Amino acid sequence: MTEILLAIGLVVFAWWFSTGAILILARLSGRVGQSATAAFSMVAGGAMVAVWALRDDMSIVGTAGAFGAALAVWGWHELMFLRGTITGPRRTALPAGLSGRARFATAWQCLAHHELALVATLGALIALTYGAENQTAAATFAVLWAMRVSAKLNIFAGVPSAAEEFLPPHLAYLKSYFRIGKASWLMPVSIGASSCVLLAMVISILATATGASGAFDAGAALAIDGSLNAPLNVPLDGALFGACLVATTLALGILEHLMLVLPLSETALWRWAMSPFSGNGPKGQRPVPTGATLVCAQPQPAPRHV
Repeated sequence: MTEILLAIGLVVFAWWFSTGAILILARLSGRVGQSATAAFSMVAGGAMVAVWALRDDMSIVGTAGAFGAALAVWGWHELMFLRGTITGPRRTALPAGLSGRARFATAWQCLAHHELALVATLGALIALTYGAENQTAAATFAVLWAMRVSAKLNIFAGVPSAAEEFLPPHLAYLKSYFRIGKASWLMPVSIGASSCVLLAMVISILATATGASGAFDAGAALAIDGSLNAPLNVPLDGALFGACLVATTLALGILEHLMLVLPLSETALWRWAMSPFSGNGPKGQRPVPTGATLVCAQPQPAPRHV
């Protein structure tokens, strides 16, 4: 199980560190900010090339590289959003009195370009790896995208908290589209559905790791006392390692959903990335965390649409 725990640790660290890196890049201003954004854009382009190069590499290094490439491409999209480069055609607050479909259509206009760019990128990753053995990059990006869309819809429908203290000023208008209050029916459905998918993935991973065939053999994967001390019957290959990476990414997405309804805060996790040395973002903006999902609002009091 040591190798599986290594994969989990790798994803958690990548999630934490890459989020902080995006926060710092998003806060850089002037020529430094422009140069950093251009450099990161080249990194993202190189990551797409890496996905193609690793499409049939099923070693642990190959699947880890594909995961890192997907994370880099995802981070580029979030950076473009935070800097206001790719958002949507509408950049104003929600007009008073709108509800139902009209409210949803107006909210969509605020994010349309960004969301369509994500879908296009997901399609490109699927095309690059179509028929290939290494599907880690496409699967990782798909999980990030699905959990992000789910979080956005939940914030739109209603959640108790939406990390409001981190909204960049130039995106402050987005707060008017959030519904802060009691969680809607969508939240338990989202968490329940994603948890079922995660459970199925974990069962498959443990069954493979313990050499079980067919249905999951709990006794083979867990000792009687419930500790994870059963030895691996098969070596951890790239396919299993990649599955662990994708499953952990999904688990972090579920955690971010829970942070929307529980008295938990992400602020302390990335306080180091918001220190004075990282400077101010475009037009004095403050960034928002960009983990598996992206949710943001600003610290100033704002009217709630309920």
